[in-house]
Amino acid sequence: MATLRTLLLVVGAVQVAARLPRVTKTGAWALTSNYHYFLDAGLAEAVADCAGPEAKDILDIGAGKGMYVRYYRARGISGARGKDGALGINNLTDGMIEQADLTLPWPVTSSGRCDGASDTGAPP
Repeated sequence: MATLRTLLLVVGAVQVAARLPRVTKTGAWALTSNYHYFLDAGLAEAVADCAGPEAKDILDIGAGKGMYVRYYRARGISGARGKDGALGINNLTDGMIEQADLTLPWPVTSSGRCDGASDTGAPP
């Protein structure tokens, strides 16, 4: 009886794990088009409020499929962009989110930016 219970627990754990995104060796999720998560509207609103009404850009690091970037753009922050370590994220988000290995350091530009953008604000 204990063996059957153990087997059922293992099968249940495998079924749950099969629904979770896999993680790459750098810690990035292996996202698929059918993986969904929720926007924390309170958090998104608080970040936008902290950025202020004159905000022109926000960088979402670990942006996933771009839910927060879309939110900020809809609020008028047209320069909102995101980076994520998930392989194929560029294709999965139609280019809205840029794939980047977030475990590597980013260069600092002459203006002191270290967000992966050039001094002009354009992506490198």
